[in-house]
Amino acid sequence: MSYIGDNAIEMEPVETDNIGSLASLILAELPECNDLIVRQQLAYALREFCRETDACVLSAPLRFKGHPHRWGYSAPMPAAPQGMILGTVLEVRACGISHGFETLRDPDLIYVRDYLGERHAVARYSVYPKAGGEVCPTWFKDRYAEAIAAGAMYHLLSMSGRPWSDPQRAAEYGAKYTNAIAEAAYRRGSPEDGGPESAIPCGGLFM
Repeated sequence: MSYIGDNAIEMEPVETDNIGSLASLILAELPECNDLIVRQQLAYALREFCRETDACVLSAPLRFKGHPHRWGYSAPMPAAPQGMILGTVLEVRACGISHGFETLRDPDLIYVRDYLGERHAVARYSVYPKAGGEVCPTWFKDRYAEAIAAGAMYHLLSMSGRPWSDPQRAAEYGAKYTNAIAEAAYRRGSPEDGGPESAIPCGGLFM
């Protein structure tokens, strides 16, 4: 929820999924590895991908009120889903118009100087998992599963002294992962942008 004093705006629940479900696909490629290590690297790649790209984008309603210390309006920062952390506020839209804004600290607020009509707006913002977290929005997993799995493969194959170590294959997966990060950062996908059918290919994960 987002709060303004005693008023609360209900947010639609975010459907989530677990990135660890991709572990079986990687274990089929790296049978010498084990489930725990694979899941750790999937979680690491998920968090890394989200933080590098700001592509895990959610929307939440805001209700602004006059800011007591300056001309304009402020609203509390939107909340991140359980197990995730608020990243970057990307956009504030009201009455179909994108408004300039700034974020304020202590308390955490979004501040705009524009007149906002009824002062109802929508914020688009990025989130990322807490360290070790495997949960992300379902649409995000559907869209970027291949890229995140490529990242996990890159990190696993780059490990030295392991039965599955393979610097040459690591370089191949690293290139796919890097390209996917660059494209996702450019697109900054969101559920409104098309959902799972907008998946970014990595040239085939398991070649």
